[in-house]
Amino acid sequence: MLEATGLTREFASPTGRVTALRDVSFSAEPGEFLAVRGPSGCGKTTLMMILGGLQRPTSGQLRIDGQDPYELAPEARSRFRAEHIGFVFQEFYLVPYLSVLENILAPSLAKSHPDPPGRARALTERFHLQDRLTHVPSALSTGERQRVALARALFHEPQLLLADEPTGNLDPENAQIVLTYLAEFANSGGTVLMVTHHADAAAYAKHVMEMENGTLVSTVGQPN
Repeated sequence: MLEATGLTREFASPTGRVTALRDVSFSAEPGEFLAVRGPSGCGKTTLMMILGGLQRPTSGQLRIDGQDPYELAPEARSRFRAEHIGFVFQEFYLVPYLSVLENILAPSLAKSHPDPPGRARALTERFHLQDRLTHVPSALSTGERQRVALARALFHEPQLLLADEPTGNLDPENAQIVLTYLAEFANSGGTVLMVTHHADAAAYAKHVMEMENGTLVSTVGQPN
């Protein structure tokens, strides 16, 4: 499902070239839940951006479901992201003036769906948001906001879910709820890659990849 080979990302700086990611290779099958851990500045976010088709690597190759998104023209790459990848972020990135239902429906603007309202309402029930349909994000708890963001990410039933510190702003109870949903997505055949600083969050993953100075230094399997 996901195959990264020799991913490297360099940036120009006033003092010369900076290598944010260096020769990172790994793969993930459908149904796998992977966590990426490491200190701030180790390259986790750069890796996430590349995997999401948002930042072209300087060298190396990425294949998602057999396709290298960076071989596609920008418009086709955007469609590919909409069809294959869901994103969940620490800061939620909900549209502040849209309701819960409208935020979940937002992906339908990028890719058509046979029944957008029906799909969105089904997700609100799955994530226990059916009593919050008309609320704007400021009227929600932090846990509810992350559940809206997760519902939005799953609207098009992606094959790959990229989660960047999804529990970073949550209390332990809501963090457990969100991690359980991510695990359920993997158990249903989806692929999850989660960046996290938290050992408790990483414990939900099947494999934990440790990064240091832009390099993947170890991958550890763990029982689930």
